[in-house]
Amino acid sequence: MLSTPTRRYDASGRQASARARRRAVVDAARALFLEHGYGPTSIAGIAQAAGVSAPTVYATFGSKAGILNAVVGVAVAGDHEEGLARERPDAVALRGVRGLDEWIEAAAHFTRTIHERSAALLHLVTGVAGTDPAVAELETQIIAGQRTDILLYVTQGPLAGARPDLDDQQKADILQVLTGVDGWRQLVWIAGWTPDEYEAWLADTVGRVFAP
Repeated sequence: MLSTPTRRYDASGRQASARARRRAVVDAARALFLEHGYGPTSIAGIAQAAGVSAPTVYATFGSKAGILNAVVGVAVAGDHEEGLARERPDAVALRGVRGLDEWIEAAAHFTRTIHERSAALLHLVTGVAGTDPAVAELETQIIAGQRTDILLYVTQGPLAGARPDLDDQQKADILQVLTGVDGWRQLVWIAGWTPDEYEAWLADTVGRVFAP
């Protein structure tokens, strides 16, 4: 008697569909958050714009704050791939730069690029955090993640050997102030600088602080 071969279940199609739905929700939420604000945007509205059901959105993200977290994560990382932003190729490449002058130039460009993608969303988070505990917790997590990432850049790059009068955490604290989104808002949004002017200023300022 011939046996019937067992068919092995291939979940790749289902996983691809789930990733596509997640991406659609994140992209729709980003557009709605930036156009209408966080409060007026509902999960039902996000689901409709993404072409999925509201229960699917809840099952994937848990809450509207969970969606915002995913939107910010994609904006900072620059793509929808899984994993931490610090493990993206551009972040890894920055940690691999060994010359201090070259690192400062690369870091200024890297920072400018992230601000172009994410500054508006981080501004939204800050604006909502004062009235929404879930978003306030998200803001706390974002700041903690930034501190972790910047310390990593300090300890794994040429800044580790710069300014021996400062310890690594002090260097990271200074770098966080200089590269923070508040500077981008003040110079680009309010003062009207171009992104190129901001990048040049940042490189010059970081160089003045850390170069020998």
